[in-house]
Amino acid sequence: MKKGFFLLAFVLLYAYGQSQWIQVNGPADPFMVQDIIAKDSLLLISASHASFSSSDGGSTWNPAMPETFVASVLFHDTIYTGGESYPYSGPSNLIRKMTFYNGTWQSASALEYPGLVNDMFADEDKILIACSIDDGYSGTGAGFSYSADGKNWFKNNTGLPKDSVLTWTGYFYTYNLFAVSANHQYIFTGTKKGIYRSPGTGFDWSAKNNGLPVEKVNAIFCNDTVLIIAIQHKLYKSSDQGESWAAIYTFSAGNAVNRIRLINDTLFALTQTQGLYLSVDGGSSWSTANTGLTSLQVNCIVKQGPTWFLGGGSGISKGLDHWETCNNNIICSDIRDLEQTGTCIAASEMDGVFISKDEGLTWDQRTPFQLPGVMYSIVNLDGCLFISFNPGWPVDCINYLSCDNGDTWSQTAPLVNIGDPFALRSNGSKMIATDDNVIYFSADKGSTWTDITPPAGLIVNGFSDVVFTGNDLYLSAEYNTAQVIHSNDFGATWNHCDAGLGDNNIYKLGYASGTLFAFNQTHLFKSADQGQTWLECSALGDAVVDFTNDGDMIFACKNTRVYFSRDMGLHWTDISAGLPPLPQLWAGTLMVRDHYLYFGTFTFGIWKISTQNLPSSVNELPATSEFEVYPNPADNEINIVSRGDKHIKKVDILDLSGRVINRCNFNENKISIDFLSPNLYILQIETKDNMRYHEKFVKH
Repeated sequence: MKKGFFLLAFVLLYAYGQSQWIQVNGPADPFMVQDIIAKDSLLLISASHASFSSSDGGSTWNPAMPETFVASVLFHDTIYTGGESYPYSGPSNLIRKMTFYNGTWQSASALEYPGLVNDMFADEDKILIACSIDDGYSGTGAGFSYSADGKNWFKNNTGLPKDSVLTWTGYFYTYNLFAVSANHQYIFTGTKKGIYRSPGTGFDWSAKNNGLPVEKVNAIFCNDTVLIIAIQHKLYKSSDQGESWAAIYTFSAGNAVNRIRLINDTLFALTQTQGLYLSVDGGSSWSTANTGLTSLQVNCIVKQGPTWFLGGGSGISKGLDHWETCNNNIICSDIRDLEQTGTCIAASEMDGVFISKDEGLTWDQRTPFQLPGVMYSIVNLDGCLFISFNPGWPVDCINYLSCDNGDTWSQTAPLVNIGDPFALRSNGSKMIATDDNVIYFSADKGSTWTDITPPAGLIVNGFSDVVFTGNDLYLSAEYNTAQVIHSNDFGATWNHCDAGLGDNNIYKLGYASGTLFAFNQTHLFKSADQGQTWLECSALGDAVVDFTNDGDMIFACKNTRVYFSRDMGLHWTDISAGLPPLPQLWAGTLMVRDHYLYFGTFTFGIWKISTQNLPSSVNELPATSEFEVYPNPADNEINIVSRGDKHIKKVDILDLSGRVINRCNFNENKISIDFLSPNLYILQIETKDNMRYHEKFVKH
């Protein structure tokens, strides 16, 4: 046979499309629709946790974007959104440009740091935005900005009232705007000190408050003949471009108008507590249109063809004469951890617990507390569920136990809290609770706790992750050089087990089928002997947030991706296709149940995929590896040739668990494999510069 290098290519036995992600029917948090926009046959809504789109008139909804927005406009066939935020992260200072292409939303930043977007307006000639600040913002970007092309943006606050803001460095001045609109002649914006007007070109802002209280303007509508604004719970109208004003309607005290819109010659006032009002005579008289609404907080309205859509505290509704909710398959929830018993699935959010007893078809909230605070984990202890809740620094964490799948909960002993909530781990009957600096152990379902924190100096600068399996505890430190320690007596003694990890800062640990895994930002290692020796695997890079297994098949996830490996981490296959768009934030928790992999996300609830229909082979290392191995597959012997200047010192043959099964006699670039049974194996090649490389081969 002519010598040559043959790259080992594994062909998938069937198309990946046969294995698809399915969204589990919950848990679903209550949500509010903040904004809605229609473009052709598409609807895009901002729904508290994330954004969703529909192309069938609101009958079904699909995840569109992982962020929300408070305002949007359609300009030159492109959607611009402002005031984005993620759950618990607060709003961002960004105008985003959205286009729908090939069935997905394409997002690009149009303007960074305009301030906190409160309102947007667009006509055929320009986009206008009104922004304010919060206490943590510098203030340099707030106020009024505009663009004639969506690319080049300009700011003009000349003449607008300034607000003074006190920070720890002293006072600074900024411009806070809350509403904006325009006609062919003027631009109008709402401030804390009433309404201001500027010519549409050659900006020159001036107050137009004759007949008005000099207070915050919440909403503005204008055309060439009529100008209507909302101040607190009252509407005011001007027929002379703001030179004079008259009160035209008063809502209940404590109410406020979110927006004023004109659609098909009908004016709509969208209020915080009294629902939807409409006027067909230019604002002289108003009537309600709330029939069918379950919440009287309304934020947005749009008409698509003959159908009206309303967004607010009831989610999304359609109708007008009689509103009907159309929240079908909109699932908003931020899953932090997944657990299971023999008869239920449990999901925890930052502030709640949900239980499903029918494999995810229905979910019941079973949160045992009503206090604000956070939690991270939920674990199974002999069929009971256990959670640890942090009601706020420096209050002790409150712990709860349920042995009836969340129907009832009882408090157990608290944990002394000095900061973050505790992460929990269980070996099935015992558990540990850890934060950045301390570890507690309980053998009695949380009735008592023992401090098993390693001695000072063994690990410094805090802990990054912990694994608890059988009698073995493994603890890692991200901000130190390769510090992984092990205890086989429930924390009574600890010993280092990081020899061979080099200078790698370990931030994530995993365990499957007797093998320990250690992740850092650029490497992945595994050990089959409790950390005494380590084998380098194919790296997944940074931000791996969870790890689980289904027998010898292992899974890992990042914020937006999920991977699996059939050879214990030596190679990984990305199985993320079909998942919704996810944010680059803390996200992702994995669980395997009845040969389904469950993936809990930060914004779009829980998704699952069958582990039995995943590709049955793995991708080979790229042809840029350091060594050629041929023939491959092989019968009797294998040739190993360096592609560069690497000099081989020794070669070992490993099985797929990483166990050394033969130390080879390497002679003239050849090794004998006569003694091996037909299977897939790994060559571990060590070079004279003490580097290790791994190549796979098949013995016929």
